Amino acid sequence: MDGVTRLKEAQDELEKAVEKLDRYAFFNVFAYNSDVFPFMTQLVQAEDDNKRACRNFSLRLNPEKKTACYDGLYAGLTCDANLEAMYFLSDGEPTTGRIVDMPAIAQSITARNATQRTSIYTLGIDARGAHEEFLKDLARRNDGQFVMIR
Repeated sequence: MDGVTRLKEAQDELEKAVEKLDRYAFFNVFAYNSDVFPFMTQLVQAEDDNKRACRNFSLRLNPEKKTACYDGLYAGLTCDANLEAMYFLSDGEPTTGRIVDMPAIAQSITARNATQRTSIYTLGIDARGAHEEFLKDLARRNDGQFVMIR
């Protein structure tokens, strides 16, 4: 849209979010298409070196027309039992992975998150119709909010 790909939009949004983190915060990033690619194996402190490394990580990503939403969400939830919040950037259209049915993804992730209670905020990149509703439902069920991007 407007000469900007969804991947570029996600990279820009990620950079903005990471730059705003307080240096005493901890974070990690999981990129996903047909596979899940972690930035780090555990949460890291939001120091300048880690922020810069995260930006470089995102710039090395290549677009693929597959989206394993469930797998990305699951990887994020299971990276740390004390995870307070997750920000899920997606077009909301799962096309591959262990679960691709949108209601089943929302139900399974919510069940997995029942005792952990991580707030899941969803950011919809061009999400429309059923995909937008999926992201809204996922956020609502997991004490988060939905934000439309573009």
